[in-house]
Amino acid sequence: MIEFNLVVTQPHADGALIAGAVAEVVYLAKSDGTPIRPSWRQTRPVAVFGYGPKEPTHFELPDLGYYSVTLRLPRGKDIQQDLKVETADSQDHEIILPVSPHEYLSWQQYAGRVKAPTLRNEPIRAPEMASVAAKSVARAMNAVIVRDLDFFDRRGETPATKAVHLSGGVNEWRCIDPDAATLSNLGDYDLGYLASDEFYYYWNPALPGHGQMDEMLNRIAQPASSFDGPAMFPRWIVIDRDGQQDLISIPWMWWGYSEQTGQEKIQILYDRLTASPMTPDAPGRTQISVVDQHWSGLLEFVSSGRLLEVAQLATEIFKHEPPEQALWGKRKSPLIATLGGLALVAASPDRGEQHWDSWLHNLAEWNPGLPDGAVLLGYRLLQLGQYDEARHWLHEGLRRGIPWFSLVVRILRLGLAQLEDDEGLAHIARISARVDSDQAFTVIRLPESE
Repeated sequence: MIEFNLVVTQPHADGALIAGAVAEVVYLAKSDGTPIRPSWRQTRPVAVFGYGPKEPTHFELPDLGYYSVTLRLPRGKDIQQDLKVETADSQDHEIILPVSPHEYLSWQQYAGRVKAPTLRNEPIRAPEMASVAAKSVARAMNAVIVRDLDFFDRRGETPATKAVHLSGGVNEWRCIDPDAATLSNLGDYDLGYLASDEFYYYWNPALPGHGQMDEMLNRIAQPASSFDGPAMFPRWIVIDRDGQQDLISIPWMWWGYSEQTGQEKIQILYDRLTASPMTPDAPGRTQISVVDQHWSGLLEFVSSGRLLEVAQLATEIFKHEPPEQALWGKRKSPLIATLGGLALVAASPDRGEQHWDSWLHNLAEWNPGLPDGAVLLGYRLLQLGQYDEARHWLHEGLRRGIPWFSLVVRILRLGLAQLEDDEGLAHIARISARVDSDQAFTVIRLPESE
């Protein structure tokens, strides 16, 4: 066997993600070109490194010859590279990911949230004698150019940031109803550090201190009413650009009492050019993420819906952060515990009961202010065929309010649909239709003001 050492680098990023991507090495052909039938392959989660020391992921290759390495990231196309192994010596290989427009956007680049658009200011012209097909392609590309230039001209001014209050509990689902009066403006809110360029606005707010974290965790351990948190750290923020508003749920208590390295961040990105899926004709989209060396990779794959990779990444992450610790740590970091539960449910090998099912019960019961735990438990019970209990916990999640995770909103909708619960579906319909499903955390595009 030949040792193959793979390093994946995100240039200019701070820290590392212990399981940020999935790599597959395939043995294609022998040194003389004879194809391998069937082909040999090995798939493993790999770390993604920024600055600092790099620890490779080890593969064992069966023989000399031609190989391909495919790297799967949370979003976008796979990265594939071919190589020829000519000696039995240890082989070192590095895949360098695309450089972000700015150092502070490096982890956003890794996650596929940052895309440098190519804008043209002159039309593409097909030669006079070009074929009909070539002229058709030119016309199509010019239509894209006009659209991009139009978007570029409509980017608007710096977004305003405001803290808002939701009435809490089941009434949160009516926050966009004009006659409900369940959403109230608390005034301008300073998100802290702001950087910007012609395409992006970026905020990196300060994280809560110990006392403020303690207050938030105690609040979520109480029955659902309204979750505002300390005044400095409201749960709900509105990003407002020229009347186009995104209501975002900020995971201030993500780390809870977990140990931190000092490189943890909450990042809020406003993409001035990309349209939200809910309003595809209007530029501007708010995205929110966390930088966490243990959990960010899994979080991005979960939010992008690449669930096959979720199972593979979870295996690697749980070597360092066992699932029982993620869920038994529910009092110190209930949001991380919820992500661990999401990964376990997504990666569940069958419909049979698992040893961690009791932990999901505890997550839901010990945090009555957390809608996500109840919804996740309800969906898991639905998987197990326990329909009455599933209905109870899905309704309990609905009563607790809007979940912190966008995927949990989708799970709630799916669970109610499977139970043919038309009344429950109707109650959440207006909000669930406006949740940006590609986000890790809940981002709701509010209706435009009359």
